Amino acid sequence: MLARWWAIRTEAVGAIGDHCINVSGILVSVAARVLVNPEDWLSFKDYHCKIVKYGLASMSCVVMEAHKEADAGGPEDDDPTKHQVHRLEKLLELGLLSELEKNTLEQCTCHASCLWSWITALSVEALEAMKVPAPNINMLYQEVRNAMGGIHNAHNYLGTQLPFPYVHMITLLVNVNSLVICVVSGVQCAIGSQRGEIAVCVCNVAKIYMLPVLYQALLQICVFLSDPFGDDIIDFPIRAFQRDVSQACEDHLCLRIIYEQRFLDKESLPPQQTFMQELRQPAPLVPSISLEKAAPPADTGTQQAMVKLDQRLQTLSENALSLTQSMSALQEMLTQSNNTMATTAGNLQAQVKELTSGLSAAAQLRPPPTSMPPRALPWDLRNPRAPGQPTQDPFSHCCSVVQPASGPEAIHSQPESVS
Repeated sequence: MLARWWAIRTEAVGAIGDHCINVSGILVSVAARVLVNPEDWLSFKDYHCKIVKYGLASMSCVVMEAHKEADAGGPEDDDPTKHQVHRLEKLLELGLLSELEKNTLEQCTCHASCLWSWITALSVEALEAMKVPAPNINMLYQEVRNAMGGIHNAHNYLGTQLPFPYVHMITLLVNVNSLVICVVSGVQCAIGSQRGEIAVCVCNVAKIYMLPVLYQALLQICVFLSDPFGDDIIDFPIRAFQRDVSQACEDHLCLRIIYEQRFLDKESLPPQQTFMQELRQPAPLVPSISLEKAAPPADTGTQQAMVKLDQRLQTLSENALSLTQSMSALQEMLTQSNNTMATTAGNLQAQVKELTSGLSAAAQLRPPPTSMPPRALPWDLRNPRAPGQPTQDPFSHCCSVVQPASGPEAIHSQPESVS
């Protein structure tokens, strides 16, 4: 319950006030620097005052919308918006809204969101009048979006009740606990009175009067914390929050005093002025009523240095242009090379496919192998002879006449005669 209460304080009401202060800081930081003319500054202060008033009125409208149904007067009230109109009239009395603005808000349902849309329109109008670039306005849109998120968080927290079974269970637990304490304390007090134990009776009577009362007080505090928008003693002090936001936004305007002194001391550049322009051609920072002596012209050395710097910058720009053209030409060549390589690869792939299909067809046309034994080769083919050598029978070397050996070994080596 305390976490929910603190989330409403920081993410709902606190977010609206914080982002209102941020929007004021963005506008004043730009206006104090850009608006040199006092009349323009006075016109901006009117814009700033109107924007801050809208932000404060949006905080009051969040509280009103939180009690729209409860404060309408109940089911007997024929006009549920009667109390809302009365609250808007109170904002009119405080000076936060004009009559036209009050009548316009009466036709709307979500007054806080409508007021922040007005804040956005006035802030963008002021920034555009000060010629702020469009990307720099994104900071303002971010702050407005966060403030709108705070409004939605407040509606979500207060429009969503706690779970019904959870609330009934806690209430039943407290009531049963109080009843049990009373019964037990009453029995103990009766027993003590019978025994003459006065201290036991006093302690049980004190328990009966203290514990149930404290538990009921905790339930009541939870009821107050569940809806911190109201007039209870522990509810949010919305008027104090609005005074703090108003004071913070008003303190932002003191930045103008700092910049007026910086302009007089020539410590800050005039609006729409860059450092290079300031070096080339010094100009008066603020319009002056008194006649002042004109600044002496720059010396010759400084002018020559600036001319050389301009020449170097021009040469650098030409080199950068030629480099850009060379990179473009190189990119075109790489693109053409890639296209040529892709075409060649496609042709090679097509040729490989054709060769593969030809080999497959040739394999299908070749006759299948037969089961006949291999034919014996002639001896002439097995033992090739030299040219001019007569043909020799392969078994001729087996039947050739063996020459008798000479010497003593011849007796043993001669073959026996055939009888």
